[in-house]
Amino acid sequence: ISYFDHPPMVAVFIWLTTLFSQTEVWVRLSGQLVFVLASGLLWRLAWQWSGSVAVAAGSVILLNVYPLTMLGLTVVTPDVPVFLFWALGVSLFWQILRSGQAWLWYPLGGVFGLALASKYTAVLMAPCIFLYLLLTPERRWLKTVHPYGALLLGCLCFLPVLVWNSKHDWVSFTFQFRNGLNSQVYSLGHVVEYLAGQMLITSPIAWVLGVYVALLALVRKDRPTLLLVCLSLPVIAFLACRP
Repeated sequence: ISYFDHPPMVAVFIWLTTLFSQTEVWVRLSGQLVFVLASGLLWRLAWQWSGSVAVAAGSVILLNVYPLTMLGLTVVTPDVPVFLFWALGVSLFWQILRSGQAWLWYPLGGVFGLALASKYTAVLMAPCIFLYLLLTPERRWLKTVHPYGALLLGCLCFLPVLVWNSKHDWVSFTFQFRNGLNSQVYSLGHVVEYLAGQMLITSPIAWVLGVYVALLALVRKDRPTLLLVCLSLPVIAFLACRP
């Protein structure tokens, strides 16, 4: 139920698409399906935020021409399932903010657990969401049981991976710590190298526009844009500044 260097979800995705055939096309199919679903989620969010079909369509087109997206269509890695569950988590969280329906916290918690079972860095989803709550009037949710219940549900979904690791000397977490968090000496050069790589993956134009939008969100305090900043900037900062 887990692997030496990553959780099991990518194997589940491959298993599901190869139930009827084990040819290469079916092995890689999950990547294509994920981006179709993610495109649908993005369309809905962009339309809800802007009220414009053109903006929604442009957002979906931009997503699908990213170099990283094109790579994800052909190479099935743990990034494929975590991309889907992160996108679904963002969508669910926005529906909570938009509708005020408390029960949506629990599907969000389940999605968080599935994201954790896809890739360990998905743990950053929780502090990103709590950061947004702290920075906005939505902090009222922190006075209810629902965010904490969702967090507990996510941990329960992730429990099989923890049990497997406990029976194998915590091999996955030891590997990630030694080769990810503690694999090199911190340097400014590493930060620059990481940011340059991200710029190439997303395209320099999209990267510059993203930085502009992030700064704009801090000035205007626009809710949707601030949400995107809270769900992305801490992740970028963590990966860029880790030793």
